[in-house]
Amino acid sequence: MRRMSSGTILTIATVLTAGSVYGQGRGLPVRTPREFTELRGTWVLDESAGAGHIAGLPIARTLAISTTPFEISLVKDGSDPEVYSFDGREVAPKDARTGAVLDKLYSFTLVAGMVALTSKRPRGDFTNIITDAYAASGDVLTVERQLSVLARPQGNLVTLSDERNNRQTIVYRRSK
Repeated sequence: MRRMSSGTILTIATVLTAGSVYGQGRGLPVRTPREFTELRGTWVLDESAGAGHIAGLPIARTLAISTTPFEISLVKDGSDPEVYSFDGREVAPKDARTGAVLDKLYSFTLVAGMVALTSKRPRGDFTNIITDAYAASGDVLTVERQLSVLARPQGNLVTLSDERNNRQTIVYRRSK
């Protein structure tokens, strides 16, 4: 068996370290994780802005948004936080008081540069799928909301009787 010189060992260690720093050997530099800091803070509904209406879906008057490299958390009008994981899995929230798992699922994705937060809520033979896409520009937070309805058990999306009832734009201003 042949022995390696200390120079060879140093070269191998340098190459291995460089490979881990440059995206597992693909030449991609490792970057800091996104935390969506532009969304952080407390936001107040601007009732004079926005468009559309979705019947039966409440609009929060205030939003408190916090983020980490792993998740985003929303508190709407002081309610229990909605926590969305960045790893792509659907999260079943728990009631803060009882610890019971609630009958809904939260998921996160990026769509066209916006943070899309989706909640699924079963309602008998249907599941309401509510997607809120968030974009912040300075002191303005715009939420593009869409309601989709999934028929169960078939699994097909249904057409709402009034198609104007499935989209809404909500505008918030950063609280000072």
